[in-house]
Amino acid sequence: MILYPEKPERISKILSSCSICSRREAERLISEGRIALNGETVTEPGTKAVIASDKIALDGVVLNLIEDRENYGYYLLNKPCGYLTTCDDPFGRKTIFDLIELAGHYFPAGRLDLNSRGLVLITNDGLLCGLITHPRNMVEKKYMVSVSPRLEESDLKKIRAGIEFEGERYRARRIALDKELKNGGAVYEIILNEGKKREIRQMIKAVGARVNDLFRVSIANLSVSGIAEGSYRKVTPPELVELKKLTGYEKAQS
Repeated sequence: MILYPEKPERISKILSSCSICSRREAERLISEGRIALNGETVTEPGTKAVIASDKIALDGVVLNLIEDRENYGYYLLNKPCGYLTTCDDPFGRKTIFDLIELAGHYFPAGRLDLNSRGLVLITNDGLLCGLITHPRNMVEKKYMVSVSPRLEESDLKKIRAGIEFEGERYRARRIALDKELKNGGAVYEIILNEGKKREIRQMIKAVGARVNDLFRVSIANLSVSGIAEGSYRKVTPPELVELKKLTGYEKAQS
């Protein structure tokens, strides 16, 4: 276990010493308004904190800085519908942490809405979480989506090119027909590189259709295959090595 000083240190130094990112990267994150200290957005690169008592967050996720990074955990959960992808809910609704009990501060790397299901990566590794969720890193997430009515080819072209809807722009890296359904609908394979709120539902709504079922199949090299609904398993060492390569984890630490 690393011993941490109780005197204030620059946040950039803290993040670097805890292998979250380099000092230069930390300063860039601060300039982008992505770092918060005890709930307040940090605006000055020279801001200091006490690692043992202050809470530092990246993109809204409080970083687990006290734990040695060798103690990081990585779990894959097959989320059913009806569970929120969040750490807790002020209204007492069910969350993914009703399905998996973990010691320490764990959080989901990205979200699936209440009525969506499929793969969720749960970890206490703040750096990896940030790399997976930031659109700059182009990490692929694959979904199988049941839609009705069946989309026209012109609709698919719009979604691939990018579509404006309710003041936001949405775009799928890939959308392709998987199978047609007897009820006039169809199932599509959709791949995203970013995860805007309800992105798939919004882009389907924008072309005049609706989503009946949304199932996330994979995140980067991680697959939901073999995990029963509501169950979970640990990420294997080979999977973790490959995931870190795909996300540029080692480079982000330097």
